[in-house]
Amino acid sequence: MSKTLDGFPELLSVRNALFLGNHTVCLSKIAQTSINENNVDMKLERDVLSYRAHIGLGQHDLVLQQIKESDSLAIPLKSVRLLAEYFQAAKRGSPNDSIIEKIDSLQQDPSYSTDNTFAVVSATIYAHEGNDIACLKTLHDISSLEAFALRVRTLIRMNRADLAEHTFKKMSEQYEDATLTQFTGAFVSLAKGTKERVSEAELTFKELSEKFGQSVALANGLALCLMFDFEFEDAEKILMNALGISTNDPETFVNLIACSLHLKKDASRFISQLQSSSPNHPWIKKYNSLSETFDKLTNH
Repeated sequence: MSKTLDGFPELLSVRNALFLGNHTVCLSKIAQTSINENNVDMKLERDVLSYRAHIGLGQHDLVLQQIKESDSLAIPLKSVRLLAEYFQAAKRGSPNDSIIEKIDSLQQDPSYSTDNTFAVVSATIYAHEGNDIACLKTLHDISSLEAFALRVRTLIRMNRADLAEHTFKKMSEQYEDATLTQFTGAFVSLAKGTKERVSEAELTFKELSEKFGQSVALANGLALCLMFDFEFEDAEKILMNALGISTNDPETFVNLIACSLHLKKDASRFISQLQSSSPNHPWIKKYNSLSETFDKLTNH
Protein backbone atom coordinates (compact mmCIF):
# COMPACT_ATOMS: atom_id res chain seq x y z
CA MET A 1 0.00 0.00 0.00
CA SER A 2 1.22 3.53 -0.74
CA LYS A 3 1.82 6.27 1.79
CA THR A 4 -0.88 8.92 2.34
CA LEU A 5 -0.37 12.44 3.69
CA ASP A 6 -0.46 11.04 7.21
CA GLY A 7 1.48 7.84 6.79
CA PHE A 8 1.23 4.26 5.63
CA PRO A 9 -2.09 2.41 6.05
CA GLU A 10 -0.19 -0.53 7.57
CA LEU A 11 0.61 1.67 10.57
CA LEU A 12 -2.87 3.16 11.05
CA SER A 13 -3.62 1.24 14.26
CA VAL A 14 -0.21 2.26 15.61
CA ARG A 15 -0.93 5.94 14.92
CA ASN A 16 -4.37 5.69 16.53
CA ALA A 17 -2.88 4.22 19.70
CA LEU A 18 -0.28 7.00 19.86
CA PHE A 19 -2.81 9.77 19.20
CA LEU A 20 -5.07 8.50 22.01
CA GLY A 21 -2.17 8.25 24.44
CA ASN A 22 -2.12 4.44 24.54
CA HIS A 23 1.67 4.31 24.44
CA THR A 24 2.07 0.73 25.66
CA VAL A 25 -0.55 -0.44 23.16
CA CYS A 26 1.26 1.55 20.47
CA LEU A 27 4.51 -0.34 21.10
CA SER A 28 2.65 -3.65 21.22
CA LYS A 29 1.02 -2.97 17.85
CA ILE A 30 4.38 -2.03 16.34
CA ALA A 31 5.73 -5.42 17.42
CA GLN A 32 2.71 -7.14 15.85
CA THR A 33 2.73 -5.18 12.58
CA SER A 34 4.58 -6.56 9.58
CA ILE A 35 6.07 -3.92 7.31
CA ASN A 36 8.20 -3.91 4.19
CA GLU A 37 11.72 -3.67 5.64
CA ASN A 38 12.98 -2.56 2.22
CA ASN A 39 10.72 0.50 2.32
CA VAL A 40 12.89 3.20 3.91
CA ASP A 41 10.00 5.63 4.45
CA MET A 42 7.83 3.00 6.13
CA LYS A 43 10.66 1.99 8.45
CA LEU A 44 11.24 5.65 9.30
CA GLU A 45 7.58 6.20 10.18
CA ARG A 46 7.55 3.07 12.34
CA ASP A 47 10.68 4.18 14.17
CA VAL A 48 9.34 7.69 14.76
CA LEU A 49 6.08 6.31 16.17
CA SER A 50 8.01 3.88 18.36
CA TYR A 51 10.31 6.56 19.77
CA ARG A 52 7.39 8.91 20.41
CA ALA A 53 5.62 6.15 22.33
CA HIS A 54 8.72 5.62 24.46
CA ILE A 55 8.84 9.36 25.14
CA GLY A 56 5.17 9.20 26.13
CA LEU A 57 6.14 6.54 28.68
CA GLY A 58 8.86 8.79 30.07
CA GLN A 59 11.69 6.69 28.60
CA HIS A 60 13.68 9.67 27.36
CA ASP A 61 17.10 8.18 28.07
CA LEU A 62 16.30 5.11 25.97
CA VAL A 63 15.40 7.29 22.98
CA LEU A 64 18.52 9.43 23.36
CA GLN A 65 20.67 6.31 23.55
CA GLN A 66 19.16 4.86 20.38
CA ILE A 67 19.04 8.04 18.27
CA LYS A 68 22.64 9.14 17.98
CA GLU A 69 23.33 12.69 16.83
CA SER A 70 24.47 12.74 13.21
CA ASP A 71 24.33 15.19 10.30
CA SER A 72 22.99 12.38 8.11
CA LEU A 73 20.11 11.61 10.48
CA ALA A 74 16.64 12.02 8.93
CA ILE A 75 14.81 15.19 10.03
CA PRO A 76 11.94 13.27 11.70
CA LEU A 77 14.46 11.39 13.88
CA LYS A 78 16.37 14.59 14.67
CA SER A 79 13.04 16.10 15.69
CA VAL A 80 12.12 13.20 17.96
CA ARG A 81 15.55 13.41 19.58
CA LEU A 82 14.89 17.09 20.32
CA LEU A 83 11.57 16.12 21.93
CA ALA A 84 13.31 13.57 24.15
CA GLU A 85 15.98 16.13 25.11
CA TYR A 86 13.30 18.67 26.00
CA PHE A 87 11.25 16.34 28.20
CA GLN A 88 14.36 14.96 29.85
CA ALA A 89 15.40 18.52 30.78
CA ALA A 90 11.85 19.40 31.87
CA LYS A 91 11.67 16.32 34.10
CA ARG A 92 14.94 17.30 35.80
CA GLY A 93 13.95 20.94 36.08
CA SER A 94 16.98 21.83 33.98
CA PRO A 95 17.11 24.93 31.75
CA ASN A 96 15.82 24.19 28.25
CA ASP A 97 16.51 27.58 26.65
CA SER A 98 19.07 26.08 24.26
CA ILE A 99 16.50 23.58 22.97
CA ILE A 100 13.92 26.33 22.38
CA GLU A 101 16.55 28.47 20.64
CA LYS A 102 17.50 25.55 18.41
CA ILE A 103 13.88 24.97 17.41
CA ASP A 104 13.38 28.69 16.75
CA SER A 105 16.46 28.65 14.51
CA LEU A 106 15.44 25.51 12.61
CA GLN A 107 12.05 27.09 11.86
CA GLN A 108 13.90 29.29 9.35
CA ASP A 109 15.09 26.23 7.39
CA PRO A 110 12.45 25.16 4.80
CA SER A 111 13.56 21.53 4.99
CA TYR A 112 12.56 21.56 8.67
CA SER A 113 9.60 23.95 8.66
CA THR A 114 7.78 21.85 6.04
CA ASP A 115 8.43 18.54 7.81
CA ASN A 116 5.36 17.21 9.61
CA THR A 117 7.24 15.53 12.46
CA PHE A 118 9.33 18.63 13.14
CA ALA A 119 6.18 20.80 13.14
CA VAL A 120 4.39 18.46 15.55
CA VAL A 121 7.42 18.24 17.85
CA SER A 122 7.94 22.02 17.80
CA ALA A 123 4.26 22.69 18.50
CA THR A 124 4.28 20.17 21.34
CA ILE A 125 7.28 21.86 22.96
CA TYR A 126 5.87 25.36 22.47
CA ALA A 127 2.60 24.18 24.04
CA HIS A 128 4.45 22.87 27.10
CA GLU A 129 6.20 26.23 27.34
CA GLY A 130 2.82 27.98 27.29
CA ASN A 131 3.69 29.72 24.00
CA ASP A 132 0.45 29.16 22.10
CA ILE A 133 1.18 31.81 19.45
CA ALA A 134 4.42 30.07 18.45
CA CYS A 135 2.55 26.78 18.47
CA LEU A 136 0.00 28.08 15.95
CA LYS A 137 2.68 29.68 13.77
CA THR A 138 4.69 26.48 13.43
CA LEU A 139 1.56 24.55 12.41
CA HIS A 140 0.20 27.19 10.05
CA ASP A 141 1.31 25.62 6.76
CA ILE A 142 1.03 21.97 7.85
CA SER A 143 -2.22 20.26 6.89
CA SER A 144 -1.68 16.81 8.39
CA LEU A 145 -4.28 15.20 10.66
CA GLU A 146 -2.14 15.63 13.77
CA ALA A 147 -1.33 19.25 12.92
CA PHE A 148 -5.04 20.01 12.65
CA ALA A 149 -5.65 18.36 16.03
CA LEU A 150 -2.87 20.36 17.68
CA ARG A 151 -4.20 23.61 16.20
CA VAL A 152 -7.67 22.90 17.55
CA ARG A 153 -6.40 22.01 21.04
CA THR A 154 -4.24 25.14 21.08
CA LEU A 155 -7.18 27.39 20.20
CA ILE A 156 -9.20 25.74 22.97
CA ARG A 157 -6.39 26.50 25.43
CA MET A 158 -6.54 30.13 24.27
CA ASN A 159 -10.28 30.18 25.08
CA ARG A 160 -11.12 30.61 21.40
CA ALA A 161 -13.76 27.91 21.11
CA ASP A 162 -15.18 29.73 18.08
CA LEU A 163 -11.93 29.48 16.12
CA ALA A 164 -11.38 25.95 17.39
CA GLU A 165 -14.74 24.88 16.00
CA HIS A 166 -14.02 26.63 12.68
CA THR A 167 -10.67 24.83 12.39
CA PHE A 168 -12.26 21.55 13.41
CA LYS A 169 -14.79 21.85 10.58
CA LYS A 170 -11.89 22.07 8.11
CA MET A 171 -10.28 19.08 9.80
CA SER A 172 -13.54 17.11 9.50
CA GLU A 173 -13.84 17.91 5.80
CA GLN A 174 -10.40 16.45 5.14
CA TYR A 175 -10.34 13.66 7.74
CA GLU A 176 -13.98 12.90 8.47
CA ASP A 177 -13.56 9.25 9.51
CA ALA A 178 -10.28 9.52 11.41
CA THR A 179 -10.18 8.42 15.04
CA LEU A 180 -8.21 11.54 15.97
CA THR A 181 -10.96 13.66 14.41
CA GLN A 182 -13.52 12.06 16.75
CA PHE A 183 -11.20 12.57 19.72
CA THR A 184 -10.53 16.21 18.83
CA GLY A 185 -14.21 16.85 18.19
CA ALA A 186 -15.01 15.73 21.73
CA PHE A 187 -12.75 18.46 23.12
CA VAL A 188 -14.40 21.03 20.84
CA SER A 189 -17.81 19.99 22.18
CA LEU A 190 -16.46 20.22 25.72
CA ALA A 191 -15.08 23.70 25.04
CA LYS A 192 -18.44 24.92 23.73
CA GLY A 193 -19.71 24.23 27.23
CA THR A 194 -23.43 23.60 26.71
CA LYS A 195 -25.10 20.68 28.44
CA GLU A 196 -25.88 19.02 25.11
CA ARG A 197 -22.37 19.42 23.70
CA VAL A 198 -20.70 18.17 26.88
CA SER A 199 -22.96 15.11 26.80
CA GLU A 200 -21.82 14.50 23.21
CA ALA A 201 -18.19 14.75 24.33
CA GLU A 202 -18.75 12.34 27.21
CA LEU A 203 -20.33 9.79 24.87
CA THR A 204 -17.41 10.07 22.43
CA PHE A 205 -14.79 9.58 25.16
CA LYS A 206 -16.66 6.50 26.41
CA GLU A 207 -17.03 5.03 22.91
CA LEU A 208 -13.34 5.55 22.13
CA SER A 209 -12.38 3.96 25.46
CA GLU A 210 -14.54 0.92 24.72
CA LYS A 211 -13.12 0.57 21.21
CA PHE A 212 -9.43 1.30 21.83
CA GLY A 213 -8.99 0.79 25.56
CA GLN A 214 -8.65 3.32 28.34
CA SER A 215 -5.80 5.84 28.18
CA VAL A 216 -4.72 8.79 30.28
CA ALA A 217 -5.90 11.22 27.59
CA LEU A 218 -9.34 9.60 27.33
CA ALA A 219 -9.65 9.41 31.13
CA ASN A 220 -8.88 13.10 31.48
CA GLY A 221 -11.38 13.98 28.77
CA LEU A 222 -14.12 11.99 30.50
CA ALA A 223 -13.17 13.49 33.88
CA LEU A 224 -13.53 17.00 32.46
CA CYS A 225 -17.05 16.14 31.29
CA LEU A 226 -17.96 14.93 34.79
CA MET A 227 -16.41 18.03 36.36
CA PHE A 228 -18.58 20.18 34.09
CA ASP A 229 -21.61 18.43 35.62
CA PHE A 230 -20.16 18.97 39.14
CA GLU A 231 -19.66 15.22 39.55
CA PHE A 232 -16.26 15.74 41.15
CA GLU A 233 -16.17 12.52 43.15
CA ASP A 234 -16.71 10.41 40.01
CA ALA A 235 -14.16 12.52 38.13
CA GLU A 236 -11.67 12.01 40.95
CA LYS A 237 -12.07 8.22 40.75
CA ILE A 238 -11.40 8.23 37.01
CA LEU A 239 -8.34 10.46 37.45
CA MET A 240 -6.94 8.24 40.20
CA ASN A 241 -7.30 5.29 37.82
CA ALA A 242 -5.45 7.37 35.21
CA LEU A 243 -2.56 7.74 37.67
CA GLY A 244 -2.41 3.94 37.67
CA ILE A 245 -1.75 4.06 33.93
CA SER A 246 0.79 6.89 34.11
CA THR A 247 2.08 8.02 37.50
CA ASN A 248 3.50 11.34 36.29
CA ASP A 249 1.00 12.74 33.78
CA PRO A 250 0.80 16.51 34.40
CA GLU A 251 -2.76 17.01 33.11
CA THR A 252 -4.00 14.32 35.49
CA PHE A 253 -2.39 16.17 38.39
CA VAL A 254 -3.88 19.50 37.28
CA ASN A 255 -7.37 18.00 37.10
CA LEU A 256 -6.93 16.21 40.43
CA ILE A 257 -5.95 19.53 42.01
CA ALA A 258 -9.16 21.06 40.65
CA CYS A 259 -11.24 18.14 41.95
CA SER A 260 -9.61 18.30 45.38
CA LEU A 261 -10.31 22.02 45.71
CA HIS A 262 -13.96 21.59 44.71
CA LEU A 263 -14.33 18.69 47.16
CA LYS A 264 -12.61 20.79 49.85
CA LYS A 265 -9.79 18.25 50.11
CA ASP A 266 -6.10 18.93 50.59
CA ALA A 267 -4.55 19.34 47.12
CA SER A 268 -0.97 19.81 48.35
CA ARG A 269 0.03 16.22 47.53
CA PHE A 270 -0.90 16.61 43.87
CA ILE A 271 0.71 20.06 43.69
CA SER A 272 3.94 18.60 45.08
CA GLN A 273 3.83 15.69 42.63
CA LEU A 274 3.27 18.08 39.71
CA GLN A 275 6.14 20.29 40.91
CA SER A 276 8.39 17.25 41.19
CA SER A 277 7.53 15.58 37.88
CA SER A 278 6.94 18.68 35.71
CA PRO A 279 8.63 21.68 37.34
CA ASN A 280 8.37 23.74 34.14
CA HIS A 281 4.67 23.05 33.54
CA PRO A 282 2.66 26.26 32.82
CA TRP A 283 0.35 25.53 35.80
CA ILE A 284 3.36 25.34 38.13
CA LYS A 285 4.86 28.51 36.67
CA LYS A 286 1.58 30.36 37.31
CA TYR A 287 1.26 28.83 40.79
CA ASN A 288 4.81 29.86 41.72
CA SER A 289 4.25 33.37 40.36
CA LEU A 290 1.05 33.81 42.39
CA SER A 291 2.74 32.40 45.49
CA GLU A 292 5.62 34.88 45.13
CA THR A 293 3.18 37.77 44.68
CA PHE A 294 1.22 36.69 47.75
CA ASP A 295 4.40 36.41 49.82
CA LYS A 296 5.51 39.90 48.78
CA LEU A 297 2.13 41.39 49.69
CA THR A 298 2.01 39.70 53.08
CA ASN A 299 5.56 40.83 53.91
CA HIS A 300 4.73 44.51 53.40
